[in-house]
Amino acid sequence: MNLYLVRHGETQANYDGVYCGLSDISLTQNGRWQSQHVAWQLSEVPFDRILVSALRRTRETATILRPDQQPESSPEWNEMAFGEWELRHHHDLRRDDPERYRAWCDDWQHAVPPGGDSFQDFSRRVMDATKRLIDDPQTGNILLVAHQGVLSILLATLLGLPPDAMWHFRFRQNAFSQVTLTDGFCVVTCLNDSGRKTAS
Repeated sequence: MNLYLVRHGETQANYDGVYCGLSDISLTQNGRWQSQHVAWQLSEVPFDRILVSALRRTRETATILRPDQQPESSPEWNEMAFGEWELRHHHDLRRDDPERYRAWCDDWQHAVPPGGDSFQDFSRRVMDATKRLIDDPQTGNILLVAHQGVLSILLATLLGLPPDAMWHFRFRQNAFSQVTLTDGFCVVTCLNDSGRKTAS
């Protein structure tokens, strides 16, 4: 299986530097341009399946990447929910909710954003979805358009690392990454490639 990983294009929340998990927002014009660039890079790759989260920003990106192919949408690939902190900047949270925000920063693996997901629940969801994906007997080329948190946990899982190793992997919004899975063994073919056009 060749698994192509693409982070959705830029949103206003990305541009503003605010927390955005389940807020269902669109791409900016720059995000659409980023997606068009990745579409050019992957234009010669035939995809057997396209997987996206249930959120608009991944569906919009996938539509730009493959306007003639229907993606499979599932909330299992959704970003971590930040609850009351959605679309808030960390500077504002330090001022308006200092105790809870400090507790979360000090122990992000166990403290929970008010009304949001715990890291334990979020990472378990992504790890379970990753296991179902790699246990699928289907081979070929699969495209997953998802979110920074989801993709970083997925890659850590594929490499046999714990979910808190996610911080080692940053996914750019104008690039694609590719891993090859053979008999449960993962090879990272490229990470954040934003320059070349690739073929199948």
